[in-house]
Amino acid sequence: MGWRQRHSIERVVRRLDTFKARQAGLCELGVCRVTLTCFVKTRTRRDADNIVPTLKAMCAVHVDSGVVMDDIPGLMDEPMLHIVYEQGGTPRLKLHVEQIS
Repeated sequence: MGWRQRHSIERVVRRLDTFKARQAGLCELGVCRVTLTCFVKTRTRRDADNIVPTLKAMCAVHVDSGVVMDDIPGLMDEPMLHIVYEQGGTPRLKLHVEQIS
């Protein structure tokens, strides 16, 4: 995928997630940990690095919506993506944000 197409998709994700964060009434967390879990229904080999642009866009949303001041390592811990296999489940992404100080 070219950078223009990728940027266009990331912009849509950021706008939607910013709206949802504001709608949920999230307040500033200070230092937080962001964990992205990808639920898949097959055991096809996957490279967790491929979803990093999505994680990056979702982390930027928290800055856009005022949940964190910046997505620098001192304010936001972003461990690598977790892949969970659910036979017969629905493929989805789950973003978990928790305050750590």
